[in-house]
Amino acid sequence: MIMNRLSWVDWAKAILISLVCVGHFNSPENQKLLIWGCHMPAFFIISGFLYRRHGAWRTLCSFAIPMMFYTAIVFGVHVIQDYVLNGYWNCLLDLGHFWHRVLEQFFFRNAGNPYGIIPVIGVWFVVALLIVRFFCGDIKLFSFTLKYRYVTLAVLLLWLTIEPLIWEYIPIKDVKLYYGIYAFPFFITGYIVKDLKLDVSKIHPLIILISLILYVLISLNFPRFDMMNYQCGPTYMVFFANAILGSLVLFWFCTKLPQSRLAEVFSIGTLLVLTLHMPLDFFILPIFHRIGLTPPSSLFVSYLIPWLEMVVVLLVTYYPITWLNMHFPILLGKMPKKIVK
Repeated sequence: MIMNRLSWVDWAKAILISLVCVGHFNSPENQKLLIWGCHMPAFFIISGFLYRRHGAWRTLCSFAIPMMFYTAIVFGVHVIQDYVLNGYWNCLLDLGHFWHRVLEQFFFRNAGNPYGIIPVIGVWFVVALLIVRFFCGDIKLFSFTLKYRYVTLAVLLLWLTIEPLIWEYIPIKDVKLYYGIYAFPFFITGYIVKDLKLDVSKIHPLIILISLILYVLISLNFPRFDMMNYQCGPTYMVFFANAILGSLVLFWFCTKLPQSRLAEVFSIGTLLVLTLHMPLDFFILPIFHRIGLTPPSSLFVSYLIPWLEMVVVLLVTYYPITWLNMHFPILLGKMPKKIVK
């Protein structure tokens, strides 16, 4: 699995962020089920595969700075959206309750504020990845988790499997930091793949075909898999195994693709696309409706529109990503090159 420039990683990240867009753009339920079964777990697997320890402060800055930047953009879009839809500014510019309306959304799943503004779609993923990096060794105190990675993986899988069987609800799940627990097994799996130098490209196509069939059958016939809402089907173990199957198929497919500048750009710019695809949707969807591309018009159109919206989002974000990568890479969450040994 070690390759020049890791072009398979570029392709995988580009495809995954495209699927994130499609999944969020009012896709039909079956389409969502096939996407949600593995798209976010695959991101965490890749993150674990690429992981190298950095200082905690550098990691925090690499996450916090771009998130503050994109939150400001999304907040502005909310203000415009409210004015366009309602004809007045409402209370979006009232920053007197800034903690409850904006900042609280970074830390809690259900903040309980009807006027709350979700900073960016996918903020849970950013928080989870930050927590996982901290507990994998960016905070040195916790570096033992990767040192004893097989034990850590076994303990986490056991805990996440039995936890819903013991408690119907635990309050800590309302804290977004808990997403890190759900993401940790996938991150460690990616790290183990790198550690063992497994080469996915050499897996027999028949095994990949069987994995694909199993993934489709499980995703469509089991209760919904939705990592953001802690929906793991029958058990977390089923969710974990199914996500591994889907990720395996995707990674194998990506190893067969040639190196591409397009894939590289969207691999670098996943954070920008993740945070801005829904604000862009506010401007794209009305245009589609104007030209007659309205989801209820036909079943085919309902499946097609999310993919067309995704293409538009990628076209709009391509050059901003290349420009930011040249001048302000920190806004793409690009980690500093210096590594703490």
